[in-house]
Amino acid sequence: MEGTVADVVPVGDHIQCRLKGRIWFDQYSDQNPPSFAPQKIEVDCSQGISVTLHQNNPFFAFTADWNGGAIQEKGGLLRILKAAGGGDRKVKFELLEPNIIFDSKEHITLTDAAVIRATDADLR
Repeated sequence: MEGTVADVVPVGDHIQCRLKGRIWFDQYSDQNPPSFAPQKIEVDCSQGISVTLHQNNPFFAFTADWNGGAIQEKGGLLRILKAAGGGDRKVKFELLEPNIIFDSKEHITLTDAAVIRATDADLR
């Protein structure tokens, strides 16, 4: 998942915000013999969606090119999202166990996901 974030609000151990960007999934085939090349499914979220996240343990902050990273203490994800919130700074996330609702009106809501790593523009 990647995009810009706004309206970043901590709610207990979770963080709620709006994301304008995209979500993609890598799907692996269960063919026999199995194909190890994933198919990429991309969902356009450029109009903005509601997102609820929580910081995984462990959690890593990465450079924008994903070439370097550092483990973060509790609160690291909130710090990254607040720094990026309301601006044009894109954040890229790797999610674990996302719960996504696709409703009948084609609205998308990410109701919960653990973030294992995210880009941090301030990481040098």
